[in-house]
Amino acid sequence: MAFSEVAPFSKTGGLGDVGGALPKALKDMGHDVRVITPQYRRINERKYVLRDVIRLQDIAVNMGEKTVTLNAKSAFLPNSKVQVYFMDYRPYFFREGLYTNPKTNTDYPDNAQRYLLFCKGVLETLKKLQWQPDVIHCNDWQTGIVPFLLKHHYHQDPFFAKVHSLMTVHNFSFQGNFDTECLPMLNMPSDFVFKNSDLELGGQCSFLKAGILSADVVNTVSKRHAKEVSTSAKFGFGMEKVIKKGTVQLHGVLNGIDEQVWNPETDGMI
Repeated sequence: MAFSEVAPFSKTGGLGDVGGALPKALKDMGHDVRVITPQYRRINERKYVLRDVIRLQDIAVNMGEKTVTLNAKSAFLPNSKVQVYFMDYRPYFFREGLYTNPKTNTDYPDNAQRYLLFCKGVLETLKKLQWQPDVIHCNDWQTGIVPFLLKHHYHQDPFFAKVHSLMTVHNFSFQGNFDTECLPMLNMPSDFVFKNSDLELGGQCSFLKAGILSADVVNTVSKRHAKEVSTSAKFGFGMEKVIKKGTVQLHGVLNGIDEQVWNPETDGMI
């Protein structure tokens, strides 16, 4: 499961809550679940006992003509046996904010490169681990390039032959739309045509569109919301056109709650 934020390590909203709760629920159901997320500055390494993983040192990721080397550390989600891998590349992730600069309240100008590296790092980390999941569960635009790369770049790699992708969209208003400067960093095959591709949206690179059109299965947070974003610009923010044009079957799966946190019997705020 790939999340750009995982509570309690990092959180800006509901996405972090899902990242911290859903893996534990799936683990309790008997699934082998592992989580990967960036290691941000705000994550307390000592409190959560982050440890170096020998196999996950010096992971080489091609970013255009440049090769970036990153490491990954490991810890467990509190009160669980769910292992979390933290992608450690300090030039991109060791900042005050997750997506925006808190001093200016504006997006970091290199967010495309930051989360493109994260997406590539997800796949390269799996190869380093030699762990082949049945499904890579991606969440929101920050992970949308993972299904895209699986479909268009890694599909001939025997390691990923039986690996499928699930794209969950929690928020359709944040789409990860960037200018085409990030294209060379994808290292796509020479026959790749950007225009009218899964990635292109109005001349920009759309990480969310790439994830929606490339994933094997796409879902969102309820059946009603799935209908809303498929039919209305008010809720789809332009992605309703993407869903209509493609062969996307958008499923609605109602968000659950973590009963250990949201329990009226033990909630001190009630």
